[in-house]
Amino acid sequence: MLDATETRTFTVIKIRPFKCESLSDAKTALNLIEQILVEIYELLNPRLNTRGGFIPVSMKDAEAEKGTLYYSTTTNKLTFKDSSGVANVLY
Repeated sequence: MLDATETRTFTVIKIRPFKCESLSDAKTALNLIEQILVEIYELLNPRLNTRGGFIPVSMKDAEAEKGTLYYSTTTNKLTFKDSSGVANVLY
């Protein structure tokens, strides 16, 4: 899962209908679709540990957007940046 300090390069592909000529072609297409769906899931869903606990994204206070819950690498504490832009340490 990405956090605010990681970057990832994505290749934009244009998917158009095609006819699979073999079972191998179909498996290759399904594998690509699965990889894309996994990437989308990981980017859109919160991180959970094995027991279901939430793992917040880590970032500097200056990088956090308003209305964000995150682990501050500035204060090393769980923080919420409110709608006025104030970083409020929660714990």
